[in-house]
Amino acid sequence: MEPNMADEFSFEVKGLKELQAKLEELGTTEARTIVREGLKAGGAALQQAMVEGSTSVPGEPGQLLRSTTSWSKRVTMLKDALAGIVRVRPKGELSHTHTSKGHGMQPKGHRYHRSLAYLVKLAEFGGNDPAYNVGKSHPMTSGFESHQDGLLNAIIATIKERLKL
Repeated sequence: MEPNMADEFSFEVKGLKELQAKLEELGTTEARTIVREGLKAGGAALQQAMVEGSTSVPGEPGQLLRSTTSWSKRVTMLKDALAGIVRVRPKGELSHTHTSKGHGMQPKGHRYHRSLAYLVKLAEFGGNDPAYNVGKSHPMTSGFESHQDGLLNAIIATIKERLKL
C-alpha cells in the first residue's frame, strides 16, 4: 500500500480472479456462505481496527471505545451477487447523564445519556458541542486507514481457507 499525492491509499490484490472463478464453480448458496464468512472475518478485523483507532479519543468515551463490545458489526449480502457490505459502528452510551442547554434537539434542562455514535461523529467531523469538543481526532478514519490492507487480507485468507487453496 502506497500513499499517492492526493493522500489516497491504493493497493494491488493478486489472485482475486482465481478466487472469483472458484466461487462461481460452486453452487450459489455455498459460494455466498463462503463470501459471508470472509466478510465476517474482515468485519472482526475492522472492529479491532476501530478499537485501536480510538486511542486518540479522550476521557470516558475513549475508554468505552477501546473495548470491542462498544462496536457493533453487521454483514449484509447483496442480492444476486457474490458481494456484501460490512458495517461497523459504535454502540452504547455514556454512563453519566448530560443536561441539555436547549441549543439542539433536546429541550432545555432535559437530562439524557449521550450516545457513543454521536460522540464519535463529533470526533470525526468536529462540532460546536462545548461539553465534548475534542476537535477532529478521526478515530474511525485512522483505524480504517492504518489497517486497510490487513482487513482485505483477512477476507481473502478466510475465503482461500474455505476453498482449500
